[in-house]
Amino acid sequence: MVAEARKTGIYRSLTAGVDMTGELPELEDSTYDVSVSCGVFTLGHVPPSGLR
Repeated sequence: MVAEARKTGIYRSLTAGVDMTGELPELEDSTYDVSVSCGVFTLGHVPPSGLR
């Protein structure tokens, strides 16, 4: 999906292969004020622990 999103040219930054259940060392604290996820926190995808 990141490859498809990249084709639109409307995003400043896209990252593929992110493990949301672990640390995101490439992002500094307080980099973003908000994030939006759709269809991510569901059975077989990212568990609730990924919300940390």
